[in-house]
Amino acid sequence: MGKATQEDWNRVIGGILGIDPTNLMQRALANLHPEPQIVAVAKRARAAGIKVAMLSNSFGIEPYNPARGPTSSPR
Repeated sequence: MGKATQEDWNRVIGGILGIDPTNLMQRALANLHPEPQIVAVAKRARAAGIKVAMLSNSFGIEPYNPARGPTSSPR
C-alpha cells in the first residue's frame, strides 16, 4: 500500500479539479459532521453486545485534524 499525505491529496485533487489546492482537505471537510442517527444506531448496537467499528480512509491529522473540525488550522 502506498502512503499519501494531506498535502499530496490537496495537490492531486486540486489539480484534477483545477482549483487552488491550498488547505483543500480542510475546505472540503469543514462542514462534515457525524450523522446523529448513525451514532445512535451504533450506540444501540454496542449496548446490545454487538461489536462496532468504523472504517475510514484517512490522510492523518496533519496539517488539518478533521476530528477538531473547522477550528483546526493548518500550519
